[in-house]
Amino acid sequence: MAGDPRRPPGTPGGAPAGADFWTNYACMPHSYLYESFGVRRGVWTVGWLRDLLGEEAVAGARAAGRSVEDHLNAEAAKVPPGCDGLMTVLDWLAPTDAPYRKGTILGFDGRQGRFHMYRSILEALALSVHATGTHMATELGTTYRHTVVSGGGSGSDLMMQIHADVFGVPAHRAEVNNAAGLGSAICAAVGLGAYRTFDEAIDAMVRPGAEFTQVGSPSLPAFLDPWNSAGSLTPGPRSAADSLRLRT
Repeated sequence: MAGDPRRPPGTPGGAPAGADFWTNYACMPHSYLYESFGVRRGVWTVGWLRDLLGEEAVAGARAAGRSVEDHLNAEAAKVPPGCDGLMTVLDWLAPTDAPYRKGTILGFDGRQGRFHMYRSILEALALSVHATGTHMATELGTTYRHTVVSGGGSGSDLMMQIHADVFGVPAHRAEVNNAAGLGSAICAAVGLGAYRTFDEAIDAMVRPGAEFTQVGSPSLPAFLDPWNSAGSLTPGPRSAADSLRLRT
């Protein structure tokens, strides 16, 4: 989320300092960005599982004539939302206020396999971002009309669809998924005088990619239904993981 104050964050009439988000200065003059607490080691965890699957995933991808990532996404797309009860709590990198916290995958009952695990991590990513983003939006008194997904994960159609289903609004990917790199190039273009203003540079250099829309009822995202009770379990695994500090 972005804003356009004329005063620094925290000053009267300026950008608010929230309890559920950070306020950062933007590169554009007199602007700032709201940043939710997000998720730590998000897409990193996707890569961790991919590497853990090792040669088995490589062989499957080779046989299907796809990259490993495309193969995992294609097979995980066949898994129903909610992963037959499998739930991932993304704490592979512990937060500073709970330094001994561990990540958790729970809900195994024999029905799930490697593609359930893969999709469960993607779902946890979207659900975690939705939770922290919703806390931020609520505190700011606003809602989401659409989302823009950037970074390596935005290359996955499955990841994009899960985001659209979780947020219940259209999810867009940019044509260039490296948002930080593109933003740096825009700043350089304006600084060198290639474009007179940031708006002019953005119009010339930023192009939208594919759009993904929600599957299911707009009033109750079909994806979230399997998670109505499962989501409330998150504090339990986190509390148990925090208590492991004496044994690890």
